[in-house]
Amino acid sequence: MPEPALTPVGRVRVRYGETDQMRFAYHAHAAVWFDEARTELLRLHGQCYRELEEGGLWLPVLALHVDYHRAALYDDWLELRAGFRGHVLAGRLSPIQFEIVYEIRRGAELCYAGWTRHCFMTEGADDRRRALRIPAALRPLLCPAWPESKECP
Repeated sequence: MPEPALTPVGRVRVRYGETDQMRFAYHAHAAVWFDEARTELLRLHGQCYRELEEGGLWLPVLALHVDYHRAALYDDWLELRAGFRGHVLAGRLSPIQFEIVYEIRRGAELCYAGWTRHCFMTEGADDRRRALRIPAALRPLLCPAWPESKECP
């Protein structure tokens, strides 16, 4: 599967409250910055979490992976980059799950890289949330390597 092109989606400054006593950004904030990058990536592509939820769709995080390359420091400006990638399961592209890939950089230096795995969920008649296939309108966005969906779910 080809790696997605990552799009710059925003910037954050490391705040003092996000650091430890050595001025290093606390490692758990990478997940928070991934969340911000994901929100902005969706917005950049005409989707909004709030509108998805108002339409009865939720986008839970099923898995999170972070590689730590360099520590971000207090007051650093960090560039957030993100891109969509299909999720391969048993050698096939999953019809339900997809991934978002991230990089967080300080200038040219890679600080954090990783991904989150997601699915769409909706509420059934019994008020239980259930996973569903990737909505047809979003398939080209979430599977950009396969614009006409012979392989895309």
